[in-house]
Amino acid sequence: MYVKFNALAAPLLSLALLLAAIPAAASSIVVNGNFSGGPYTGGGAGWTDNLNVYNYGIWNFVYLGDHGDPNIADALTGCTGPSCITGSGAARGALSQLLPTVAGDSYTLSFLYSPEGASPNELQALFAGAVVEDLSNLASNSFVTYTVSGLVATSSSTTLEFLGRGDGGGIALTEVSVTDDGPAIPEPPSLCLITSGLIGFAAFFRRTRFA
Repeated sequence: MYVKFNALAAPLLSLALLLAAIPAAASSIVVNGNFSGGPYTGGGAGWTDNLNVYNYGIWNFVYLGDHGDPNIADALTGCTGPSCITGSGAARGALSQLLPTVAGDSYTLSFLYSPEGASPNELQALFAGAVVEDLSNLASNSFVTYTVSGLVATSSSTTLEFLGRGDGGGIALTEVSVTDDGPAIPEPPSLCLITSGLIGFAAFFRRTRFA
């Protein structure tokens, strides 16, 4: 019994070390990612519109069900012309939020997007000023989830921005989420724990195989 206990103790300890090195699932750092609260100031709480004038800015915030799904509120823009994406100042179809981030950590962005009319239409997602997703001239459809991983923050705050163009009938955005996946490069202690766990399991199975 003593020998069997020792044989099992090592892999169990290795498993515990391996699990300890795996970070827990993080919650989103985006404020009001589902634009709840309906039109006017409520739906846009936490976000900055280019014009930022109630429901008459470049982005509008709508009630549940206004665009096909009774369970989803969203941000809608009908900004027209190339300047919505490539322009500057008030001409851009911009919607943004300043996120609290950790320099060196990797983040995952996800959102639901629906082009609601004909082309031309476009949605760009930017993280820290860099375009990380560009959805251009898609056929009109219901909301689809898009995910971008491996976004590394370089400071304690990072701007998440969407640029939208909806000449053919508008585009809609909702369920915006950004989660912290931990350091982009695992810290040395974490690497040691993972390595120890794998070595422990390998040694255990090797012993049991040749016993």
